[in-house]
Amino acid sequence: MHISGRTREILRTLAVFLAACLVLCLIRLFFFSLYTVSSPRPTAEFQAGDRLLVSRTSYGVRLPFPEYTNYRRLGSGMPERGDWMAFNMPYDSLNEISNRTVCMAQCLALPGDTVWLTKDMKVSRRQSKDSYPFVVPAKGRRVSITKWNARLVCNTINLHEPCHCAELKGDTLLIDGHTTNYVVFTQDYFWVFSGMQSNTDDSRSYGLVPQNHIIGKVMLILYSVKPGEPVYRRIRADRFFKTPQNSLK
Repeated sequence: MHISGRTREILRTLAVFLAACLVLCLIRLFFFSLYTVSSPRPTAEFQAGDRLLVSRTSYGVRLPFPEYTNYRRLGSGMPERGDWMAFNMPYDSLNEISNRTVCMAQCLALPGDTVWLTKDMKVSRRQSKDSYPFVVPAKGRRVSITKWNARLVCNTINLHEPCHCAELKGDTLLIDGHTTNYVVFTQDYFWVFSGMQSNTDDSRSYGLVPQNHIIGKVMLILYSVKPGEPVYRRIRADRFFKTPQNSLK
């Protein structure tokens, strides 16, 4: 069958276009992603309109669709205290992990670290009579149950540990119908601070994030624009290629 020169050129152009699309998809899935901050409430590091470059390789590449592929990562790497991380919203139980809102937050504590929490679950910078110690869950390690952390542990189990069913009766925690004084978690967790969602006005400032929700590390602000401003006033040149600071050092 004879193919004309024009048809051959069209097919070649189409092949190049499809190859470019495939490469871009692979880069986004396995190497880097871009996310936009849309929260109107600025923090010390981010403002609405910031375009963030997130490295998916910093903590090992999370394979796509972890809810279907038995969560795994290619490569190794662990968040450090003070890292700004991108992760899927942990409190959304209606959507699959990979379809949940993307949030940005700073890692305050690692698995096995002890944080001091107030009664309303906010982190206290120092030990006090109004705060209580809480060990951030680590894979395979026991977390003791107390009357003030029982609800936090119960909610975490029901959200992220599907092999068990937890419920509270007063201050007593029941796992699969049995009273327990401790819980062993099946994955690592991280306590994050100053969470910011990338596509909503709401956010949670403190909380536990399971490892299978982590997307990657926020490397820098690639560029920034002011939402709602005229074109000639939208560019924030002083925020281009700005690296978020580790405020915990």
